[in-house]
Amino acid sequence: MAHEALQNCPLFSQISPAYIDRILTVLHATEQTYPTDTVLVHAGSSSSRLGIVLSGDIEAWRTGMTGSEFLSAHMTCGGVFGDLMAACGTESPVTVRTGSISRILWISYPSLPALFSHSTEPALQEACTMFLRNLIFAMATKYFALDRRLEILTLPSLRDKILYYLSHCLTPASNGGRTIPFSQSVWADYMHCDRSALSRELSRMRADGVIRTEKRTIWLCTDAPNEGETP
Repeated sequence: MAHEALQNCPLFSQISPAYIDRILTVLHATEQTYPTDTVLVHAGSSSSRLGIVLSGDIEAWRTGMTGSEFLSAHMTCGGVFGDLMAACGTESPVTVRTGSISRILWISYPSLPALFSHSTEPALQEACTMFLRNLIFAMATKYFALDRRLEILTLPSLRDKILYYLSHCLTPASNGGRTIPFSQSVWADYMHCDRSALSRELSRMRADGVIRTEKRTIWLCTDAPNEGETP
């Protein structure tokens, strides 16, 4: 298994690499590589597996009342998906597909109770307990991510939406820049707006001195480097 990718995954935070393979064996984990635009989960389907992105990226798309699709979530290496659906046993409200060539690690959710009957070894039991704590934390985190998304959709102007997304949904790098994790067209879908409208507003924000951009990286006026500094 790809230990480096799994160590970036919140489910394996604070778990020694020595126990990762043992946990995955109990959970009947399987790894598979998929081409770009492969559907991993169909809307309306149910599954007892949760997935971890080892490489590449995945996108979750929701179909609105008018039949048009909009981006619900985007995940890169270490991202976890399908956990809420597997836990609740409900049908998926979104279609999940790969945004690029992606390696996915699948875990059997019904195998979770076996973590505590598999071994009486104290260190392994501690690792299994941490795994379950991390899973609960990951599920709770998704609630707050959804709350932020709803906040974006209720804001009155596109500029407000952009500023909220940059300030609350992205972590700035050491130089203050915030890198958009997907293309501008996908970002527009996430913001539930037209791509050309997003492009125009970003141009106006640059002209107004609100932001500074370099490809997909954006600096807010409060954390933008001084003129002459290399972003």
